[in-house]
Amino acid sequence: MSLDQTHEAMTHFARQLEAFNTSLRISYRALRERHDAVDPLWQDEMRRRYDQRLAELDERLATYLSSESEHYEQFIREKLRHLEDYLDGM
Repeated sequence: MSLDQTHEAMTHFARQLEAFNTSLRISYRALRERHDAVDPLWQDEMRRRYDQRLAELDERLATYLSSESEHYEQFIREKLRHLEDYLDGM
């Protein structure tokens, strides 16, 4: 694979990562809204198990969306910038 092809693939990946993170933010917000809508209606043992699992997912997603997603996007942008500098002869 040439460096031009690598650049093209990394650019595509960067766009896809940003789109994924945006979609995940939207989906996560929608999940929370739907959860809040049924919150007062559902109070049983299964709900308690659901809440426990949701809390684990919620923690992981919140961490990813609040810091890790931007970190990964920034990392790819930096790699692309270095590759572009190299390809431009800098």
